[in-house]
Amino acid sequence: MGKLKSQFLFYSQHSIGVGHYMRIRQILEALAGKTVHFINGGAKVEAFDDIADVTVTHLPTVRFDPQTGALNASEGELKMLLKKRAELVRQTFEQVQPDVMVIEFFPFGRWNLRSELLPILETIKLSKPRKTWLVCSLRDVPQESFKESYEMRCCAILNTYFDHFLIHSDPEFFHLKDSFPSWQKIKIDTHYTGYVSMKYHAEVDEELDCSIKPEDKIILVTAGSGADAYGTFDYLKACIQAKVLLDQHIKVKMLIYTGCFFSDDGYAKLNALCHDQNIILRKFTSQILYWMKRAELSISRGGYNTCMNILETGVRSVIVPVGLSNDQNNRAEKMAALNLTHKLDEADLVPENLCNTMLQALKSPPAKHQICLDGAYRTAEFLKNLQFYSSQDTSLQMKAIA
Repeated sequence: MGKLKSQFLFYSQHSIGVGHYMRIRQILEALAGKTVHFINGGAKVEAFDDIADVTVTHLPTVRFDPQTGALNASEGELKMLLKKRAELVRQTFEQVQPDVMVIEFFPFGRWNLRSELLPILETIKLSKPRKTWLVCSLRDVPQESFKESYEMRCCAILNTYFDHFLIHSDPEFFHLKDSFPSWQKIKIDTHYTGYVSMKYHAEVDEELDCSIKPEDKIILVTAGSGADAYGTFDYLKACIQAKVLLDQHIKVKMLIYTGCFFSDDGYAKLNALCHDQNIILRKFTSQILYWMKRAELSISRGGYNTCMNILETGVRSVIVPVGLSNDQNNRAEKMAALNLTHKLDEADLVPENLCNTMLQALKSPPAKHQICLDGAYRTAEFLKNLQFYSSQDTSLQMKAIA
């Protein structure tokens, strides 16, 4: 096949949740008008429409163990699956022949998928003259490890193969050094883009029936993708039980979105608990910013995208992060220290504690901050500017965050 007209090639792999997909989607949408090809390594997210001007290659889906992060398949099945994926990645790269390739999260994560990425990295490195800029895209907090071997491997891969390193954070809020002690060993151009945040639009086209009236006060409960591996059922059950206690203090409606990957069985069990007509259970919405802006309070797990929704809308919030050692917990602690949220540890998640935390949050002022949330636009502008430079010129610098 001949070369496609794509100028940009993106690779991203979401596993249990959809956070990586949602962040990369915002960047793809910010490149509107450009012809972009996207290699999607995760399960197709049916809740979202296709992205204009983006051609998508869906790789055969791999399943991850939620506890260990290991690939879930028999040895024979896994070997064949990885071979198919690697071949499809190679074919796509050769067909697109991109000016710019963006690889999301690797080498900070997805090391068990290196067989489909390292050959591409080697091909780009050995090409004479070099034809493709190689860019690493990372959220604010990498996969937490603090093992020196992990950090040395990340630095070695970045320094050997990549031209640019984009961190989707505001360094005044979350610097790489906060979670990656070896950050100074990264020698390639490193840029903070600001956070990638969905933008609020006043119009809403979602039909939610007549359960919520314009005058109703709402508490919005979200659970990210709703993956059961994160204890989603117990978390949502506690929210429903806390609502019963909250009714003794304030009359509100609770709108719960379980997430697009929440199991049908879990949904049915939760629905059976919603005897109160003021608790509305739904699986998913594409209008999350509308409801967050509309809400008196947001309760969430503190994923990257949900935290950006909170900061974008200024809604009062409670975050119940999964566990104590992950990006959600780190983000929630930072936000709580700046009075941008109220944090409740998962170990303390009982209805009484959640109700009390909700009451405290409802009395607090709305979240105000100066954190840069223009990461999607700034990333798109940076990538577009790369087209005007030879891939041998590594002098391109991103403007400092104001």
